Amino acid sequence: MTSAIVTGAGAGLGRALAQGLADSGTHVLVADIDADAAEVTARMLGGRAVQADIRDPAECHRLVRLAVEAGGPHILVNNAGGWTPGDKQYPDAPADAMMCIVPGWIGLERAHAQFAALAPEVRAKTVPLIPPADVVALALDLIATGRSGTVVEI
Repeated sequence: MTSAIVTGAGAGLGRALAQGLADSGTHVLVADIDADAAEVTARMLGGRAVQADIRDPAECHRLVRLAVEAGGPHILVNNAGGWTPGDKQYPDAPADAMMCIVPGWIGLERAHAQFAALAPEVRAKTVPLIPPADVVALALDLIATGRSGTVVEI
């Protein structure tokens, strides 16, 4: 059986991604910093709930170890919101502390700078470019059609 770790799966996009994977027959390790939220999602899906703060490398290793014990992981969806190893998170943490920043890459740092440069009235009118349901559908399609080592950045 295919198994997946989905971080941030207690609610929102993470829960929707976990649901889509479960619907396709994947066993889901539901990881979330909020143990109660993880438990609710896991009960909905028939998966396993794990409370984890992925800003802590030891917690990440524990998640992988649990997935290996269950015969996986075959899929990893890193959807959790913690991006820095500390108390300050985006947008309060300095950009060089963000674990997802790659120099010269169109990533969070450049997007944040461009957004900050917009006039306040323009920022107030912004909306997501892609509806969340479309993000979930696209990610699940890429997972289904991808191959080992495929990375999807959302």
